[in-house]
Amino acid sequence: MLSIRYATMTVRPPIGKQKKYINQELQVIHAQEINPPEDRERINWKLITNLPVKNHADAVHKLGWYSKRWKIETFFRTLKTGCRIEELRLTTVNRLANCIALCCVVAWRVSWLTMLARETPEATPAAVFTETERNVLDSSTPKLVGATAVVQHARNGRGRNLTPWLISLIGRKSPKLVAVAVANKAARIACKLMVSGERYQCVAPPALTAVAV
Repeated sequence: MLSIRYATMTVRPPIGKQKKYINQELQVIHAQEINPPEDRERINWKLITNLPVKNHADAVHKLGWYSKRWKIETFFRTLKTGCRIEELRLTTVNRLANCIALCCVVAWRVSWLTMLARETPEATPAAVFTETERNVLDSSTPKLVGATAVVQHARNGRGRNLTPWLISLIGRKSPKLVAVAVANKAARIACKLMVSGERYQCVAPPALTAVAV
């Protein structure tokens, strides 16, 4: 429970500039928590705004805006640390704008999933993902684990029916990158099959032997 008070404050320009600038009528809102839990500090917010606060409902409305600042901070943290948007080195305005737009969507989706998991941990995947998205995730989630096992067997010389693409990749890249590449390829195949309705047809690769690296 919060105790909310609000008042109008007049801010005058510095001495010597009062003829150039006018007084500013600002609204001060003070929200203090009553009987806070023992495991955290008391909420004690003091806000100053130039927006009108004529009644209690207006004050509560502005406090609601201020409470969203943590979600905004989470969004920008995800944008900077997760998407690494500050490390972009694109050379044209259009490419930079397109990449920033895409990263904003990704950061918003990740931030939203984080908040949703905290507020409603019992929510089902259907609250977030469409049926097609759930099918793709269900089919691709175990693929990275399976891809890691495939790479390990291939590096140990126990792989069977290995394609030239995979053997070449194992010889050039690290095991983790190869596993991610294999999982991504399997996920793309699964997604295409679900969208097109086609059936997967396994084509036997030419006879090759795996070489341990």
